[in-house]
Amino acid sequence: MPPVSGQEALKALRRKGFRIRKGRGDHIVVDKPSDNVLPFVVPLKDELKKGTYHFIIKSSKDFKEEFEHLI
Repeated sequence: MPPVSGQEALKALRRKGFRIRKGRGDHIVVDKPSDNVLPFVVPLKDELKKGTYHFIIKSSKDFKEEFEHLI
């Protein structure tokens, strides 16, 4: 798994139809009401930790391969 920044993850989520609910500092809350996805936080770090990256994939109800393809 190559390193992924928070900005890259946010860009991939926006391509999947997620919207930014709010943001403060380097943490952005995103959601996708059309698919009943609960809001979750994307930290805008230079490199996401492995657990944070997997949490974003799990929260977005997306498969890892598809998510990596969007980045």
